[in-house]
Amino acid sequence: MGVLYIETCEACFKPRRRCCCSYCETVPRRGRTRPNPPPPGSDRYDEIFRRLAQLEDIVWDLRRDFNALVPTINAIREFINRQQGRLEAIRLFFEANVGEPVTVVATFDVIEGVVEMVGADTVVIRTSNDDIVIIPFSSVITASNGEGTGI
Repeated sequence: MGVLYIETCEACFKPRRRCCCSYCETVPRRGRTRPNPPPPGSDRYDEIFRRLAQLEDIVWDLRRDFNALVPTINAIREFINRQQGRLEAIRLFFEANVGEPVTVVATFDVIEGVVEMVGADTVVIRTSNDDIVIIPFSSVITASNGEGTGI
């Protein structure tokens, strides 16, 4: 077995025999001089400039489409920030009421019981008949403690 060396283009990494990029047109190969690159008015440059103009048009269209989406993106960011602030307020309320009786109106039921434990995004409540209810903060509509304060 022998070793086969294929000289590749430094610009496009294709074998030099198959490459037709402008870099290969100006770089000598194995000691031979290359002819000068085609003049700017040639068909090859015209094709490159035409394609570049098409790509610029596509970029401008994408920028316009993105700019049209900016208000929607900002509204979503605002909603997420409000929601995170709401969930943080719920977590702080339950942390302040660990071991205390609370009433929680959730999306699935009304739960009355004692706050046993507070997690990152859930609360564990023990009801009067010793049932354990795990409530995700995202399901909490309102919550109040025995003193009437709540969220």
